[in-house]
Amino acid sequence: MNTIPDLLQNSVHDNSKKTAVISNEEEYSYKEIDDLSSSVSTNILQYPRNSVVSLMLENSLEFIVSYLGILKAGKIAHIIPPNISKENLTEQIKSANPTCLISSKDYASKLNSELINFDVLEVKEILSKHMVKDIDNYSTPDDFAYLIYTSGTTSKPKGIGITHKKSLFTTNNIVNILGYKNSDIEVLPLSLSHSFGLGCLHTALFVGSTIILHKNAIDVENILNSITRYHATTLDRCKY
Repeated sequence: MNTIPDLLQNSVHDNSKKTAVISNEEEYSYKEIDDLSSSVSTNILQYPRNSVVSLMLENSLEFIVSYLGILKAGKIAHIIPPNISKENLTEQIKSANPTCLISSKDYASKLNSELINFDVLEVKEILSKHMVKDIDNYSTPDDFAYLIYTSGTTSKPKGIGITHKKSLFTTNNIVNILGYKNSDIEVLPLSLSHSFGLGCLHTALFVGSTIILHKNAIDVENILNSITRYHATTLDRCKY
């Protein structure tokens, strides 16, 4: 396993019908995640390799397949928190200089129209085309996989680029230390736009386990119900 998309491919190879993601009580297999992310890749292959593709979505199936599709296409995923202020969004866009943005109409409306010198792709339109093709993994281990910004609580937010190699090194250590297994079912209410939440996605892909995705950590009753309903074994990397 050399890149993040390789994690997905291994899980598809090992058990394509296994449930990868449960979102809004809908279950999606590893094969479905693979097909949908390939559809995203097909729609952005025209942009230069290693160019930045911004991604602004809440915790959802669409976030996961868009993120993986960006990486499959050999692009860098610039991950933007959907609750970002307009001021910080403007700063990030100026700094990241994306070739396009994948978002929803609601979140894309936050953009300053004067800054839009790139394509804005509505995620539902991309997935509705369902242009599934065999997509090669265009990424290499030393390529940047994603760009994520600090919160800016003490100073101006700074963008941090993480390579595939560094991400997989960290993921491998987490899996070994915490003892994650293929049979695990993880409840994930943390934001995927945060490094911790994104890391949980990586560990699940690494071992081929299942994620129960929640939009936030506020609806405690819903989270507790999902733990019971799906017999979850982990909550944000806490084994129980």
